[in-house]
Amino acid sequence: MPAEKLTPKRLIQIIIMLLILIAAFVYRTYQ
Repeated sequence: MPAEKLTPKRLIQIIIMLLILIAAFVYRTYQ
């Protein structure tokens, strides 16, 4: 797996994934 440059598009995807994970965790915790 070659080390690819972190493009803004990729960075946004990673941030969105993290936000979804955190949101799901919080949602389940405070359900």
